[in-house]
Amino acid sequence: NSPSYTETGSMIPAEDSPSKVFNKLFIADSPKEQARQVQRLQEGRSIMDIVADDAKSLKNSLGAGDQE
Repeated sequence: NSPSYTETGSMIPAEDSPSKVFNKLFIADSPKEQARQVQRLQEGRSIMDIVADDAKSLKNSLGAGDQE
């Protein structure tokens, strides 16, 4: 492991837990959204299923011109 640093020189602590890294990258910060994502994952759905659902939801909220 090699340390990482911010632009100002502060050391960023390493994270050795894959599940914690996954949560930081793919699960939104709000408690409601965290609960929703955790439930989906517990149901055996992959991250690709979750991304596809989010993309479909976004598409449905856009106007016809923005969907292209």
